[in-house]
Amino acid sequence: MSEREEIPDIRNVPKRREEAHWRAYLDRRDSDQGRLPFYSYQSNEGDIHARIKRAAAQDLKECRWSREQVTEGLAKLIGRPVSVAQIDAVVAESHTHRLPAEWIPAWSRITQSTRVLEILCAEVGMWLADDVEHDLAELARAEMTKDKLAHRAAALRRLLSEKI
Repeated sequence: MSEREEIPDIRNVPKRREEAHWRAYLDRRDSDQGRLPFYSYQSNEGDIHARIKRAAAQDLKECRWSREQVTEGLAKLIGRPVSVAQIDAVVAESHTHRLPAEWIPAWSRITQSTRVLEILCAEVGMWLADDVEHDLAELARAEMTKDKLAHRAAALRRLLSEKI
């Protein structure tokens, strides 16, 4: 096993986020018009099953672990035996087998990829945030709280100045 430098795959992140924003907008519009969400668009990248298969195959190809090691890790994390044949069937486009939902967290941890999760999130109009984005969101929340408290303090100062 050779150690590779861990570089996150960010090639499609802006596209995925833009797609997630668009889908969220369409869902709100559909809800406002009394329709169920997802009526007004359909993915132009094929069905979700095929996209998840391609993403899982890419994850497996770029993973630093062998298929046997991935199998062993999956079995340990999900608490059930997993075979190499099962993994091969899940990623093969010629098979109809699907990536089980209970495998997805373990799959992401072992392959160190979030491709499958990003596809699923984009389908519901969301996206995954990395550590920097999470910290930026926390900073924005803190700034908003600070501004709200500053406005409250100013109002209390005005109130006190009127009473004194």
